[in-house]
Parts: sequence; C-alpha cells; structure tokens
Amino acid sequence: MLNIKHINPGRPNFILLLFLTILPFGYLSSQNVGSPVSSDNVRLELDKLLGADQRLISGDFYDGAPLGSVNGHPYFFDEMWNEGSVVIGSIKYEDLILKFDIAANSVVLKTYALKDNVIQLCLKKEKISEFTMNKVKFTRFPDKGINNKIIFAQLCEEGSVDFLLVRSKELVLSEGGTTDFKYKEYYHNYLRYNGQILKFKSKKTLFNLFPEYKTELKRYLSQHNLSTKRKETTNRAKLVNYCNSLLSSPK
Repeated sequence: MLNIKHINPGRPNFILLLFLTILPFGYLSSQNVGSPVSSDNVRLELDKLLGADQRLISGDFYDGAPLGSVNGHPYFFDEMWNEGSVVIGSIKYEDLILKFDIAANSVVLKTYALKDNVIQLCLKKEKISEFTMNKVKFTRFPDKGINNKIIFAQLCEEGSVDFLLVRSKELVLSEGGTTDFKYKEYYHNYLRYNGQILKFKSKKTLFNLFPEYKTELKRYLSQHNLSTKRKETTNRAKLVNYCNSLLSSPK
C-alpha cells in the first residue's frame, strides 16, 4: 500500500506521483495534447485541491466492498458516493466525495487519476476529528474502549446532552437464502453529559439521569406517540432534543 504522506515533497518524483494520481481530471483536460506542464502549475493545482498541504491525501488504497455472493453493503448510507467534509487538525476540507465503510470503520475519499480513473483512499483515522456526509455529522467517539480503536459516532443531537450513535457491520454466513454471506448491523447508543459517556439503553436512561423531568419526558413521548427502541434513532434524537430544551429552561 502507498502512503502518500511519507513521500518527500522536496524530490521531483513527489510532483510526478501526485500528478499521476490525484491531479483533478478537469485540469488535465484543459491542457492541449502534447503541451508541456510545469511543476509550478502542478503545485498550484495541488494547492487549490489540498489547501496548500497534503494532510488530507494520506492513507491506503481502498479495495472496495467484497464481491461475490453477498447480501447488503458495508456502508453507512448506501453504495453511492456522498458530498461531505473532513476536519483534520485546524483545517476543514470541504466539497469532498466520500463514503463511510462502517464494517471497516473507514472514511473513504474519491479522487481522480489520469484518464478520469477513480482512486479511492482510506483516510488516516487518527488524523480526523470529525467529518460530515449528506449533512450528517460524525465525530470521533470519545471512549476508545478496551480495544483502543479509533471509531466514529454519528452526532444525532448536540446540546447539554449529546446523543451519539455508533453503527457497525460485519460480514457473516447466511443461514439459507440466495447468498452465501450477509451484513449484520449493530446499533450502539450513547449519551454524553458533563464529560461522561453513558449507554443510552432506553428512555429510562434519561428518566434516571434527570428524575426531575421524568414526568415531562414521559408526557412528551405519549403526546407524540414516539417509540424509542434501539434503532429508532430519529425518535431518540427528538427526545434528547426535548430534554435539552428542558435543561435550558430550568424549573
């Protein structure tokens, strides 16, 4: 695998390699066939793409989803590419084309090589603090757990209480059916309050966390006929949003 970050930018082959792998096709198509392209022009185009540095374009090539007799896909949304942004350090890279592979826990960037060939790169997880896809915000999960892995959570609700959802998938053998394998999906819901991470097991988690608002929270669920089962992400987000509104206007 190629880690572009490790290539010395002071050497001529750095310019050649990036020119061959990540220079936007629109720039290349604007050049006359056979006309010379200076390294200065290449640098200018790279600066436009990368914000004058190469911290974004750093990672391993992405092989894509497994092929063959598989039911489902490993992605957060679907198999289509999505518009989004990535925050690395103090820089926000916008207008990117991304996928989020939640089976591999990889943020995948789509860019182009010569002749409009697509290159897919797994961005370095340790460099990413947050990213967005389809206006959905993801943040690095604050509790790495016993495996000390960097994972990302969907920030479903933000306020005095944050609602964080960690979704993951794994490829398992199918039990019957028309395919040999299928993707099994897991939902892990959490609340973040006063710097602490709590498992958001059910509505009772909020009731126990804020007993003074238990009556109001139960009334809200009843009035809006909301189910808060494990995969009812939208309804759980509504409940946390209402809880935050109560906390912002204390009794």
